[in-house]
Amino acid sequence: MDALKPALIVLASAAAATALVVALALTLHPSEAGIDVPASERAEPPGDGGAPSHFVAFGRDFRDFEEWERHPVEGAMLPIGAAPGPTHIYANRRAPDGARRYPVGTVLVKVVESGPTRDRWVVHAMVKRGVPYNLTGAVGWEFFELRLRDGADPEVLWRGQGPPSGHGYAAMGRDSGPDPVPLVCNDCHAAGWQSDGVLTPALALRW
Repeated sequence: MDALKPALIVLASAAAATALVVALALTLHPSEAGIDVPASERAEPPGDGGAPSHFVAFGRDFRDFEEWERHPVEGAMLPIGAAPGPTHIYANRRAPDGARRYPVGTVLVKVVESGPTRDRWVVHAMVKRGVPYNLTGAVGWEFFELRLRDGADPEVLWRGQGPPSGHGYAAMGRDSGPDPVPLVCNDCHAAGWQSDGVLTPALALRW
C-alpha cells in the first residue's frame, strides 16, 4: 500500500487541478479561460453589421446586473417552490416594439433575497443564446444558477437547458398530490412561447 501512495497523491492533485480549471472556465470569458468557442457561437456580429446570431455568456456578463432595469415579481408570478423573500427580475435590455422574439444577447436575472447575506440569495438567469440552442424547450434560451460574491463577478454554479438533478423547484399544492412535483426551467418558460419564454408581465412581448 505504501508503494501506491505517491501515485494516489499525483492522481488527487490532478483531480484538484482539473476542478479548479473548470471553476475558472465557468466564470471567465473564452479569451480569459483559454476556451476555444466555435466561431458560430461567439458574440461578435456578422460582417454586415447586423445583430449577433449566437451569444455564450460567462460570469462577467452578469456584472453589475443590479444596475439594470428592475421589476418586482409578486403574487402568482413568484416561482413555485422557491424560498421566500423579496423577488426581482433584472433585464439588460428590452425587445424592440412589436418584436416576436428577444434579441440574442438578452440577459434576465431573477433574484430571491432569501438569506441574510447576498451570497445566500437564490439567483437564476436566462440568456438568449440563439437558435438552435434548446430547440425543444424555451427556444434559444440558456439557463443559469449564480452565486453573488462581494468584489467579484457572479459565480456560475450551473448552466444549460435545465438544472442538474436536485436543483429544480418543487411544486406543492392541490394538484401535486402527496409528493412534491419537480419542475425545471423549460416546464414554465417553454409554456410562455407567445412572449418568447419571458414570464414577467412588464417584459412581455406585445405583437
